[in-house]
Amino acid sequence: HRLDSINRGRDGSADGPIASPVIAGDRVFALGAKGQLLALDLASGEVVWKKSMDVDLGASAPDFGYGVTPLAIGDRLIVLTEVAGGAINALDIATGEVLWSAESGGFRYQIPVAVEIGGRTLVVTAGGHQLIGFDPADGEVVLSHELAEDEHLDPVLTAIGNGRLMVNVNGDGVAFALEESDGAIVARELFRTRDLGRTYALPVYHDGNLYGFRGQILSCVDAGPGERRWRLRP
Repeated sequence: HRLDSINRGRDGSADGPIASPVIAGDRVFALGAKGQLLALDLASGEVVWKKSMDVDLGASAPDFGYGVTPLAIGDRLIVLTEVAGGAINALDIATGEVLWSAESGGFRYQIPVAVEIGGRTLVVTAGGHQLIGFDPADGEVVLSHELAEDEHLDPVLTAIGNGRLMVNVNGDGVAFALEESDGAIVARELFRTRDLGRTYALPVYHDGNLYGFRGQILSCVDAGPGERRWRLRP
């Protein structure tokens, strides 16, 4: 299914869409670089519903076009948009109706991830110097973790199981554990690694290991202690 007219890349970026399509149940969700959000029937490819990021969600296109891959959680589709202050939106998967919107952070290309904590699912994303966690049911902010002023979060997040999250901070990989403490959810740093980072390619978590790049070097890092298992230059 054609999303839109071709989005021409610039400053080294390629033509075409940026966000990856998402499959949830019998639906495929796709976001074009020009802001057309589609829900398609997986079997037939027919359009079930569609939204315009600027008209329907009040978003402004980032410099290189819309590139944040949506996140499907239960009956909700989580979509990040760039508005004043940044916004996170939950849409009804069946109809596309906007269920809630919350303003927080400065979202541009940060892909949201789902993190399980004690049977509870959070939507977590990064904005500037802050890790932010939302309740997907109503958009309540349940986690707000500030980094130091000289630390910056890149838009690279990967859930690594057991309530843990890998992010890029100042170009290095940093693992956090999200934990409940005195009725609140907090982020505790576990380890840092220079084997992952300085790339927008998301590391892959599998069987207790992280596989990802630093520049052009591919590495495998044990997601427990953060120790390197091997590395390879392609």
